[in-house]
Amino acid sequence: MDHKTENEFKKGSLVLYKSGPAKVININEKIEIEIADKKTVLVRVKDITFLHPGPVADLAILMKLKNKTDQIKEACSILQGESVDLKELAELAYEKYTPESAWAICANLLDGLYITGSVDKIIIRTDIEVEKDTASRKLKADKKSQWLDFTIKVKKGEISANDNKHMCDLEQFALGKQGRCRLLKDLKIQETVENAHALLLKLKYWDYSVNPYISRFGFSVNNNYPAVQDLNNEIITGDRLDLTHLDAYAVDAEGNTDPDDAISFEDGKLWVHTADPSCTVNPGSEADNYAMNQGANIYLPEIKIPMLASDYTESFGLGLNYESPALSFCIKQNDDGSIMNCGIYFSRIRVKRITYHQAQELIASYPFNKIFEIAMKHKKYRTSRGASFFNFPEVSIKVRENKVSITPYQHLDSTKMIMEAMLMAGESAASYAVDRGIPFIFSTQAGGQTVESESTGLSMQQAVQGDDKASLAEMFSRRRQMNFGIVKSQPDEHSGLGLAAYSRVTSPLRRYLDLGAHHQLRLSLAGKPLLTDDEIITRIGKASAGTSAVQKLERLSNKHWTLVYLLQNPGWEGKGIIVDKRERSDTVIVPEIGFETVIPVQKSRSLDQEVTLKVTGIDLPKLNAYFSAV
Repeated sequence: MDHKTENEFKKGSLVLYKSGPAKVININEKIEIEIADKKTVLVRVKDITFLHPGPVADLAILMKLKNKTDQIKEACSILQGESVDLKELAELAYEKYTPESAWAICANLLDGLYITGSVDKIIIRTDIEVEKDTASRKLKADKKSQWLDFTIKVKKGEISANDNKHMCDLEQFALGKQGRCRLLKDLKIQETVENAHALLLKLKYWDYSVNPYISRFGFSVNNNYPAVQDLNNEIITGDRLDLTHLDAYAVDAEGNTDPDDAISFEDGKLWVHTADPSCTVNPGSEADNYAMNQGANIYLPEIKIPMLASDYTESFGLGLNYESPALSFCIKQNDDGSIMNCGIYFSRIRVKRITYHQAQELIASYPFNKIFEIAMKHKKYRTSRGASFFNFPEVSIKVRENKVSITPYQHLDSTKMIMEAMLMAGESAASYAVDRGIPFIFSTQAGGQTVESESTGLSMQQAVQGDDKASLAEMFSRRRQMNFGIVKSQPDEHSGLGLAAYSRVTSPLRRYLDLGAHHQLRLSLAGKPLLTDDEIITRIGKASAGTSAVQKLERLSNKHWTLVYLLQNPGWEGKGIIVDKRERSDTVIVPEIGFETVIPVQKSRSLDQEVTLKVTGIDLPKLNAYFSAV
């Protein structure tokens, strides 16, 4: 609206101030005006708009014409599309230009249904514009009314299927797909994803089977993978060392669907074979970049989300076809358990798949007895170099038709054998890179004592400074003091493993950094230009960020489903072991469900003491479980 000059204002004049009527009281350097509730304000000329010379006796009297629109509707029907000033329209609509009629016109101008523009130039809207705006306002008012009714039902916990359209905002917020939530705001509930989750459960819009962490970490169960390159037979089998005469065994947990390593024994040498998707997943390809950004396969109790399209596993998974392409490490060992030398070859192998339990039954017979002997000598060698081992309880959590099962892992000699063989392959690959001075993907840990899963790719279930018979409390204490592993392009020791250099290379179908190491090995063995140090660092950075998100997602999802298991088993009781004591709480590990929690302190308890626990409460959205000692 246009402003009037100072000399048009006088005591008693009607003016517009911040969308409301005001009366001029005094005029000095600033103008004193009276607004609603008899309050006075000092303003500048540009802060107010002249409406009528007055005098205005009482601002409350102005309201009597504000809501009477018949006269202005009639006047507007005559002047459609024309423009007039406030005085002209007031005289036409209400016959007189008075403070009341001036404010009635101004109020309609502010409303914008029948007229728009400014006090000096009011534009009369057409019937079509008014009808369209009226319909729009009605729709908006109806939506507002529906929303209000919906919030009332939410407070009562009585929503119906018809309310699903209103629940979308809450659900999207709980899934981390948007940053604000109108419903929580209107209900005066703090806008957190945990509160959104709790409300969705309370309203029975979600049940306990919904895992929100997949979406919150930016992942999806419906991935659009890059197109798979031609997996022709020549690429897979051509120009490879024929090792089909070897008995090769892929030893995995029962139910494994992506076998990517296998072992053989021949003439005193250990063979470690790994899947070879790098022959078609080229550096810089769409598939390579996709896998790099995700970082690793995602293993959740209810689903697996691979980093590569399933076609790659079907083609390169060891033992899934009659013959498998592989990257094979032929390792010869010194008497002290260290590695004497290692040959690295692109090969063809025939693989038999067996489980850890089947391998355990065969471990005293050839060739497993020979492989186990090599593995234990290598473990003894690492122990002499200060390696750390852990033996924390582990469990397998599975969800089938929303029913959760938790099964403790058994620690078998066959598991130790395979783990040690994979470490020897990783050590050999790192030594190859060190000897040739090439940039590589090294897993390191300087001066520490820990075997962190993110730095080695291994389970953290191995004990303390060469002692895998240490108590849980001893291991728990030592683990807290350990340094984190670092992945970098230049070699350094891995003190937790007791190795001078180490690289992860045995799971290229499941971990991108393993695949990245394969890329560099392939280029080097073929005599082609290598990935530069900067290119290696870029791969490490991107893959590590993805891997970190994957690990957090897996950890929180496992905790979610563990709590669902407890909810599905009311009255659950189990044994816990005290691993740490603080001033107000005792930290307890519950081996049966692989869970760590705290309970109120009791000074009479000692470290490694066993206590019987019962569940006293579950807060699923906040991932809290409350226990008490029985």
